[in-house]
Order: sequence, then structure tokens, then C-alpha cells
Amino acid sequence: MITNLPTYDEARKAIRGGKDPIAFMHLGILYAQGIGVTQNHILAHYFLKKAFDMGCKEAEQYMYLGYEAGTSDFGTEIEAAIGDVNNVSPATIAKLKAKIEKERIAGNIGNLSKIRQHLQLFYPEYNQEKAISDILNNRHTIDADILFTLSTADNRSEVYIASQDRLLEQLYAPVTTNIQLYKTIIELDDTDLISKDESELAQCIVNLTSSYSIICKKYNISPYEIYSLDSLCLYPYIKISELALLRRQGFRALLSIKDVDSAIQEKFLNCLDSDEKLLNVCEEIQDQDIQLFLISFVELNIDIESLEIISLSLLKSYRNNNTEPLAEHLNDFVNRLEKCNIQHDLSVFTTKNLPPIDLSVCYEDASLEKPLSNEIGVKGKYSILQNENGEIMVMIDAREGEPEDPRFIYDGKMALLFRNFDSNVLFRNIDPEAHEALQEVNEVLVIEVLNDDVEREYITPIRRVKDVSSLIA
Repeated sequence: MITNLPTYDEARKAIRGGKDPIAFMHLGILYAQGIGVTQNHILAHYFLKKAFDMGCKEAEQYMYLGYEAGTSDFGTEIEAAIGDVNNVSPATIAKLKAKIEKERIAGNIGNLSKIRQHLQLFYPEYNQEKAISDILNNRHTIDADILFTLSTADNRSEVYIASQDRLLEQLYAPVTTNIQLYKTIIELDDTDLISKDESELAQCIVNLTSSYSIICKKYNISPYEIYSLDSLCLYPYIKISELALLRRQGFRALLSIKDVDSAIQEKFLNCLDSDEKLLNVCEEIQDQDIQLFLISFVELNIDIESLEIISLSLLKSYRNNNTEPLAEHLNDFVNRLEKCNIQHDLSVFTTKNLPPIDLSVCYEDASLEKPLSNEIGVKGKYSILQNENGEIMVMIDAREGEPEDPRFIYDGKMALLFRNFDSNVLFRNIDPEAHEALQEVNEVLVIEVLNDDVEREYITPIRRVKDVSSLIA
């Protein structure tokens, strides 16, 4: 991560030549973090993408950090976009569902959990019976993901798993790359080396797997795989991807025993969305092994969430350029090494001697703003872009003269940007996707660019008319 950024004025001057991608990246970061200038994620993305397109791969990692840094929240954005759930338009539902699907496919179940009360608004075709069958038959489907989100603990930290794994891998590199030290840790297999939260999870796994094995034998059920302590790597840390898989394995095992007690079968399926409800049903069950399994399942979700919260907080700290918590976390493990009398040559870690960390490889093509429309014409080019909040930015080549009471006049087919009485910009051949987005907003942000620099920016209201062409002289 970059720590020595130029000032906003220095960055603006540096991009004037239009040839230095690092300069564009610096300016994008300043806009993204609001350093020396009002925070503006649309402009941040524009300059970062400019840097990336010019060959600066480092710029890519800064393009999608809002959620991971905690500066943006997926659930809050979706809630705000929905507004009155009884009056949300089909167009809004379709647009938001595309965002939700993106999170689902990425495995960010925690973000889906934040809007679990609205999921059936976006997936009205959801079928619980099919979802149960899909999970039990190892089919990774939309129904399976929705059931998993709706029917397990409200775990909001199961997000950005690849980034969390990559961060922990690089943070613990001084341990894992020291062959002799790592070999000693694995051979010793001392549970005093793991944290309190990891130790509680380990005991929970023992209870869960042992009770599940007994239940399967007693009721002649074909058992499903659940990570055992032998198959789960505990040292020097547990991968977040393995925790996520363990939670799915536990839920699949839970579904596999749903029919063992016909007296509470219906209640069982109706209480999956709440740990408290599940424990209440547990009191009605006479079989002590099933009771132990259900209690262990609830504890499994709690223990996994505790570890994911810690890991996610480290990721957020890193994204916000606060590496002190990372040093403290690593030092905790070094202290456990010493308590177990394991010799090592690790020093006390500070923000200055942490191992190098680069999370840029964790990103896929998931831009915060996407081009909705582009046109090349005699008056230059324009782009219409939309950010995650549904806000619209119109980018054009700079025109002469300052805008005076500007208006974006739109008839559903074409648009006219009225800048002043001597300057107008006509937008023809607007893409259908851009039309759909324009129907949902009442104002647009206009960016005028000159020599790859922002000449001016201003917000203008949208005025809707029947026919723009009638206004053109």
C-alpha cells in the first residue's frame, strides 16, 4: 500500500502531461480517501482506471476497496436503494439483483446475510425443498445459496474470503517460510499454539463430529464429510476458506438428520433461521446425541464467526493503512511460541518490519463504476457511468465557457446538456442500459475533461421532456 502520497495540488500538476500512470493512480487514491479534496468515488474510479489502462497494475487494487475497508457497506446501500419495499420498481429490483448475484457468485455470503429479509424479493422463485435437495446432493445452485444464507446464523463476516486468506498467508510468511520452525510447529502439534477462539472451535469440532457419527450409525444415515481436527490445518492459523467450507459442511450434516424425529420435523425446518429457535427445539428432543449435535452446530457458527470477525478486522485495518493491529496479531503468535518453549529467530513485529503484503492478486473484474454508453462524434466523446449507489456521472470533453444554470434535458431517447446559452451538448445513440439507469435518478454529475485532467465538475438536475429534438434549433 502507498504511504507517501503527493498533495492534491501536486497530483493535479503531475497528470497534466498525460503520460504518467502513477500520477493518475495517486490522484485516484486522493479522491478515494478524501485527502486534500472532497471524497468522490466516481472521480477516484475514473483516475484509477485511467492509470490501470495505461499499464499500472497496482491501480487495480485501489479500485474496489470500499467494502473491504469498511468505508462502504453492501447492506446499507441495498436498503437505501430499495426504499419502500412495497413500492420498489421492477427496474430497481433487476438492477439490484445484478449486484446481489455478483456477491453471491463471489461467495460473499456475509453480504447476502445483511439483506436476508429481502432475498425473496429478488428470488421469488426460491424453493426450500429444492434447495435442501441441492445441498444434500452437493449441487451448488442459487437455491442452495439462498437457503444457506436464510437458514444459518447471521454471519456478516464471511466476506472477501480470498483477500482474508491472502492477507493471513503473507502475514504469517515469516513462520511458514522458515522450514525448520514450521516443521517443529507441525510435529509438536501443541494446541497451546492456537488462540483461545481457535481452541474453542477445535473442541466444538470434536463434539460435532463425534455426535454426528453416532447419530448416523444409530439411524442408518449415510454420513457427510465434516472437517475433523486431523484434516483441518490449525498451525499457524486456520484459513478463512476452510472455515467457510466447515460451516457449509456443518449445515449439510444438520439437514441430513432432519427426518430422524418425525415429531419435531416441521418445527426443525422452521427454526433454521435462528440459533435461539434451534436450541428451543433441542429441548423437545429426547435423544441426547441429537441434542449434543444441535448445540455443537450452534456453537460451530459462533466460533467460526468469532475467527472471521478477527480476520476481517485485520483486512479492514490493512485497507485503511493501519498495520498496527497486524503487528499485534503476529506478536500474539510469537508469544505463544515462547510459552511452548519453541526456539525461533523472529523479532518483535512493528509497523516497520512487517512482512510485505500485496493483495492486488485477489481482485477480479468487479468495478465500482461500469461504462454504460460511449459515443465518438465530431464534438468529441462522452461516457455515461454509474456507481454502486446508482448515481450517474457524464464525462465529456471540456467546452469553452463556464456552465450557467446547467440542465440535463432528457426525453427517454436522447439528451441535451444545456451548459449556457452559447453551449449545448447533444447525446445521441444512448445505450439501452444507460437509458434504464437515467430513468432512476433526478440529477447527474458532469465531468469535463481537458488533456486528461478534470477541467470542471458540477451537478445538474435532469429535466424530462417529450421531445428533445424540438428544442434543437
